[in-house]
Amino acid sequence: MTSTLLNSTFITLRFSGCGHLLPYHLGVSTVLLEEESRRRPSNKPNRLIGPGVDTKIPKVKAVAGSSAGAIAAAMYSRLPHRLEEYASTFISERGHALEILKTMLHEEENGSTTSSETLVTREKNSLPPSLHISATKCADGSHHLFNFSPNLYPNISSCWATDDILEAVKASCSIPQSFHPADIVFKNQSLSYPNSEGVLIDDDYFVDGGIAAPAPSTPRDNQDGAHPIIISPISAGSRSLFFGEDDAPRRISPLDNSWRLLPISTLVCRGNFRVKPSIQNLKAMRVASGMAASVELQEWYDLGVSDALRKLDEWSASSE
Repeated sequence: MTSTLLNSTFITLRFSGCGHLLPYHLGVSTVLLEEESRRRPSNKPNRLIGPGVDTKIPKVKAVAGSSAGAIAAAMYSRLPHRLEEYASTFISERGHALEILKTMLHEEENGSTTSSETLVTREKNSLPPSLHISATKCADGSHHLFNFSPNLYPNISSCWATDDILEAVKASCSIPQSFHPADIVFKNQSLSYPNSEGVLIDDDYFVDGGIAAPAPSTPRDNQDGAHPIIISPISAGSRSLFFGEDDAPRRISPLDNSWRLLPISTLVCRGNFRVKPSIQNLKAMRVASGMAASVELQEWYDLGVSDALRKLDEWSASSE
């Protein structure tokens, strides 16, 4: 991984688990997708990124996600053109994330009438990122990635792998009844969950991917020229603690000046995912649990947009 974003060849995105804070991921994604659209010669004027703004952000080539973050990753990789529609539906319905994803994926798969030749031409110009969905194995609590290559022929069912994607997302979003938050915090604690609490895929049972890997890496994170970016609605704590490290990925998360709940600046969870034990994050967890009105979910979407724009401005300024 390169030490600076602008010297990188490509980006990978790591969507954290987030529950009903999913609109935050979708807001960030909207900005990043608009940034990517600026690379295309026939792009329309951007609504979020001002004219003449050159952020010089490399192309996104892989996306990974855990729990609800897996849904954000699937939308970014497979249905970027319907992401805002998905966000609007989720916010208005205040949930039903997996059902909405299932409906949209099947609609796109069954309704595609574009010829393979046209699709190949289009995809050569804009190959979508590979998709990687995280899950936790019931037997031993180990981390597992379900990998899906870039989608070249969306009108061919076998290449879409829609049902496989949905099963992987379902597993990644399945919180076991025996789960305790300490399972994420205490990294050296061995884990296992009853098979009855998991989703069966290829002879193994899996549960929520956010347990073993709250913000999972992609298989391309350590390749030359890669620059991973974590996206999470949960704030990370003091920048000085880890953002100067060469091996620390960049992160798009809310600013957090609220009081700490513990006498430490940052909790380091499984997968080296960092969390500030703060009042702000405690309030965010209330929303994540599903106790939020549509107006509050919209506010989290808007926050994702503003945080992404803020980070793009910071990264652009750092190149000057």
